[in-house]
Amino acid sequence: MIDREIFKLNCHDGKCLRGTMITVNCSKDFKQVACHIKYMKQIEKNKNRQEEKQEKLRSKKEKEIKEQTEIANQEWQIKNCKKELGIEEPIEYEVDQQYETFKKDVWEKYTGFYDGNVSDRKDWKDICMLWNSLSEQEKNLCDELNEKDYFINHHIDIAHLVSRSEKTTKIYDIDNVVLMGRLFHSRIDQYLNPITGEKINKFQRAFWLSKVKK
Repeated sequence: MIDREIFKLNCHDGKCLRGTMITVNCSKDFKQVACHIKYMKQIEKNKNRQEEKQEKLRSKKEKEIKEQTEIANQEWQIKNCKKELGIEEPIEYEVDQQYETFKKDVWEKYTGFYDGNVSDRKDWKDICMLWNSLSEQEKNLCDELNEKDYFINHHIDIAHLVSRSEKTTKIYDIDNVVLMGRLFHSRIDQYLNPITGEKINKFQRAFWLSKVKK
């Protein structure tokens, strides 16, 4: 806060700390004293308002934390009771019905069947279209380099030739997809050679995809 003497010096210099209109009386002592009293009251008023505002925010925050804590405690109690009673909560999965239908159609087109098992295919070599596009020499090299990682290919992916981000209208285009083991699919998506894992450019990536589609 500014004491009265400093306040008066500002008045003499033509600087009104209250931000009001400067008049001839501003240089007179009675006017300066009256203005300083009003100034100090305004400062105190503003301070009280700020403290009230902060107190309201603090109370609101404390209320929110209390409510969140109560909800969390209730959820914990419910979960604990279910556990004690041996009640298992069902796991809910959101199913994209359009994609499920599309996946079934893709499998039936390229394999002639769809049994719903896409993540535990020990027969992946019969299904993966990239593997079946390789020459015997390429297959031998692939076995030599990747056999320990072949379990990843047990999951068969639907791989897009033209990526979904590149052209959204091609997402459900059956002619734009192939069935591919996840190891190969992951490498192709990361611009890596599907056999060696070495970096490739977009033209080499396009070559591999066209090779699969032949």
